[in-house]
Amino acid sequence: MRAHLLEVSVHIDGGSRGNPGPAAAAVIVSDREGRVLAEQARYLGEATNNVAEWAALENAVELLVRLARERGPVRAAVYADSELLVRQFNGQYRIKSAALQRAALRIRELLARHPEVHLSLRYVPREENIADGAVNRELNRVLKQGKNEGAAGKMAEVGEELRDTVKMVADFMALSARTAPKALGRDFLVTRVLSGENELARLADAMAAYGREAGKKDFDRDGENVRRSDAVLLIGLKDPATLGLNCGACGNSKCADLKTVEGPEFRGPVCAWRLVDFGIAVGSAVKTASLFNVDNRIMYRVGVVARRLGLIEGEVVLGIPLSATGKSIFFDRVWPPPGQK
Repeated sequence: MRAHLLEVSVHIDGGSRGNPGPAAAAVIVSDREGRVLAEQARYLGEATNNVAEWAALENAVELLVRLARERGPVRAAVYADSELLVRQFNGQYRIKSAALQRAALRIRELLARHPEVHLSLRYVPREENIADGAVNRELNRVLKQGKNEGAAGKMAEVGEELRDTVKMVADFMALSARTAPKALGRDFLVTRVLSGENELARLADAMAAYGREAGKKDFDRDGENVRRSDAVLLIGLKDPATLGLNCGACGNSKCADLKTVEGPEFRGPVCAWRLVDFGIAVGSAVKTASLFNVDNRIMYRVGVVARRLGLIEGEVVLGIPLSATGKSIFFDRVWPPPGQK
């Protein structure tokens, strides 16, 4: 039976006060009757107008992927009041900024991995863009609270140079996972390093949202750890072949009987020996972090949401946030924070 196609309108906007200056991005997804299906407004820290517009488009695509997982195929007419963004995305204008080229590549790769999301981007005058007000409200909220220096969702207080060093450690960890011993020498690992305030805040926001939607505890707590981290290493196990031992460790008497299906968060069952390989690889990665005295914590919840967002593919995914501060942010994790209960 063919899945019903959900048609939606998406209004996006990004704005900066100062260009560059305090910036925010907003997304509003509505059905054909005008009912709001999803809404998001997020402070970006210091950014230009164009960066904020691209951040809004990337956030919109991630929301649409999530909506398609829940409701089936989605056809989205996306409206933006930035002619520059529309023409850049549609290939009429060249994208000169390396950072925006990376954003465009992430968006196109995400859409390529999710053909169930059909998207067109069109220009609309500002007065017809309902997301414009959401951007201004978010900026007013943050600036009123004195967070114009990026305190809303900013990472741990370390210098830019140290932050780059932590990302380098994450790259070394990915290398350690790759070179860890594996059964028959066959490697089914996938890795990705996330860094940068916007990228980490996007994951943190999605974790809190998933926890609320699924009624699951501590996704908001772990998301706050991600927000305060300097980098996150994602490690997944993709298309792992069985070892062919017919050992029964996976719960099936024969390897040929092992049939994986998509579960609520991961895909399984998986060959037990490939999971052993996965565990050894994760252990090798965190051992490398310890050699550099970089604080870290292995988190299942990070992997769940990173997989849902399409940040990494794999049957099973774990996330390892990394932080370099005087006191580890991964201990004494009282949640909700005092005064917010």
